[in-house]
This record gives sequence, structure tokens and C-alpha cells, in this order.
Amino acid sequence: MIGLRHWAIVVTVLLLGMLQPGSSSGAEERPTLQDDAVVTCPPPPPGHIIRGKLDYRQGDRDSVSRRDFLSMENRHLRPAKARVSSGKNLDWDVMNNLHFILSKVPNHEPALRVLIDWDLIGGRHHRQEFAAPACYLVWAAQFAPDDVVVWNFGGYYFQRKGDPRRAMKWWQQGLVVDPANPDVHYALGLMAFESGNYQQARTHAWAAYAGGYPLPALRDKLKSAGQWQDPPAVAGPREQ
Repeated sequence: MIGLRHWAIVVTVLLLGMLQPGSSSGAEERPTLQDDAVVTCPPPPPGHIIRGKLDYRQGDRDSVSRRDFLSMENRHLRPAKARVSSGKNLDWDVMNNLHFILSKVPNHEPALRVLIDWDLIGGRHHRQEFAAPACYLVWAAQFAPDDVVVWNFGGYYFQRKGDPRRAMKWWQQGLVVDPANPDVHYALGLMAFESGNYQQARTHAWAAYAGGYPLPALRDKLKSAGQWQDPPAVAGPREQ
């Protein structure tokens, strides 16, 4: 019996071949970081004085890493997250805690999410001491270019900041990293729907739901517009 993950990849590969040239998930124009980083971002901060920079996905690899990550969680992430959740005191201390974490673990997913939320609700920037939030996303992508979560977070961030062109590029790169990623397909499907490209929206929706994406909003939008169709049948493996 074919596994769910493999089935999602098979569906995605077939569906992506149906997209028209110039679609939002095509690989002809692979996005780069240069236009994000050349002018606006300084060199990334150094990592741990002894162990350098750590990959968030390897935080459980040994006892030292587990200790470091637990310390960052208790001393820096939780205080920053609590203030952002309250919507109060969005001051220097929040950014100081997040900078501490992201300097050592550039792709620390929970810290990046708190950083994005902090900026979107009006966190006060201290530009003389810390870089703009976008730079921490750029540094994370430079450090871990194979981390699809970073590309997805960047797409979300730039979309919310009113920069859909850059959001599209980050999400496109997310599909280069993980062609079956349901979160990225869902986001690109919503963008395609809003631009009136219903064919691409359907294709991304099929891939997102084949990958197990739980929210029905994209499908509901297509149904309301009279543009939903069930995905084409994909032949399964022949029984011996």
C-alpha cells in the first residue's frame, strides 16, 4: 500500500506539470537572497562563542544541544513570547531576547514566529542595536537554505507586510526545497485565487489537500466562485 507522504509527492509532481508557464510555483526563475540582503542587511551576527551556530532541527542531537535549547527556551523565548502575546511592553527587551536566540540558532522556528508576530503588531525597532526583522529571516535562509519552514515564514511575513512579489519568491523557493509541502501550496493557492488565476489556485489546493492540509478555506473560496473541481484521478500501483 502506498504511503501518504509518497502519495502526496506523486500527486504534487503530476499536478505541478499542469501549471501554465509563468505560474507561481514554476522553477524557471528561482529566487535568490541577493535583492533582499545586498543593501538592507549587515553581516549576520556571530553564533555561540564555542559551538558556533546551531541548526534548530538538530536541537535534540546530544545532551549539550538539549541543554542549550532548553536554556534559550526558558530564559529568552518565553519572556519574549509572553510580552508579544499580551500586546504590551513591546520594547527593547523583546528584541534583545530574540536577537540572542537567533544569533546562535538562525533558523529557530519559534523565535522567528515570535519575531514576525512582534513586528506585525507594532514592535518598536531599535535600529542602532538590532537589524530589521526581515534580516533575521534572510540570515536564517542563508544559514539553512534547505529549511522549508524558514521560506514559508518569509513568504508569510512579506505578504503581511504588503510585499506580495517578495512573498511569492520565498514561497516559490519553499517548493524548490519541498515540492509537496502543503503549507506552501496552500499559501500560493490563496495568492493565485486573489489574483483571479483559478486554475493555479485549484492546482495548489489539490497539492495542499493531498499533503494533508487541514483548513478548508481555499477549497471553500473556489467553491463559492464556482471554480472548484475534484482533482484528477491518479493511478495507484498495480497489484501483483
